[in-house]
Amino acid sequence: MSSGGCGSSCGGGCGAAPPQMPSCGRKKREIGEAPVEVTHENVICTDEHLKKVISENLSEDVNQSINAIRLGLMRNETDSKFAVICGQQTFSFKSRSNKLCVVGNAKVTCHIFEL
Repeated sequence: MSSGGCGSSCGGGCGAAPPQMPSCGRKKREIGEAPVEVTHENVICTDEHLKKVISENLSEDVNQSINAIRLGLMRNETDSKFAVICGQQTFSFKSRSNKLCVVGNAKVTCHIFEL
């Protein structure tokens, strides 16, 4: 029976450290500023372009507004994907998206979140 040398199964300390586990790395969209948690109480828009797209395409009809905003975003030819949510009133939310915007009129409020 060995007493603690390199052949010991009790970790004698003679061998090299095991290799590190491979890392998957960071995704492209994770590079840059870390997202900040935002709630419905502390945001209007984090991106002026999104504000312009909503403002130019917002109507008094929920479905027309959603479709027009979605087309406005597609014309921008961005690689980003967005969720467009419109309703007759605003709603509570939390998001960790870097780009989001909430704009409304007397009848419709629309929210855009970068996915």
